[in-house]
Amino acid sequence: MEDVTEPEPVVASRTPPKRSRRETLLLVLVLAGFTGTLAFGLAWNNARGHDEGVSQAKATARNFLTALTNYDGKTIDADFDRIISYGTGAFATQADQFFADKDTRNALRVRQASSRGEIKDLFVQSSVNGRVRVYAVIDETTANNARPAPSADELRIEVGLTKVKGSWRVYDVRVLQAPDSSLPGGSTTSTTAGS
Repeated sequence: MEDVTEPEPVVASRTPPKRSRRETLLLVLVLAGFTGTLAFGLAWNNARGHDEGVSQAKATARNFLTALTNYDGKTIDADFDRIISYGTGAFATQADQFFADKDTRNALRVRQASSRGEIKDLFVQSSVNGRVRVYAVIDETTANNARPAPSADELRIEVGLTKVKGSWRVYDVRVLQAPDSSLPGGSTTSTTAGS
């Protein structure tokens, strides 16, 4: 018998196959497309979150301005407590000084003062570093028992809001055009607090 030796198996070297320029370019384009899609998705999600925050701040401003311009002598304690509840920072300090003042509340209660405000325009002026500024034009009608004929006027106001513990709060109120307090039933709600 013939001695047959089997050939030794050939061990293939594990060198990666060379890629053509076309394959390399295609791989780079795929990676660039994936990176661009990921960046777009993150930017879109961030913008959507920002827009939702601004919408929430705008809604809080609307609710605050409604509370600020709608009160009645009979319910003045609850009405003014609601206004105070929106405050933070400088505005909270000022609101506590004016709206929590017992003499002011009693005077409005005795005079049966009332105010009805209707927001005509409200829009966001700016949103920077977690602070939102809202501008509003409000038709306000006031009356009291000394001069019960209602007095109508226009109020132009800016409200600054910031997020505190997950809720939007008013830190600044700037009355740009107040109702004429010399008119019968003139408003007593004009207030300004710096930021």
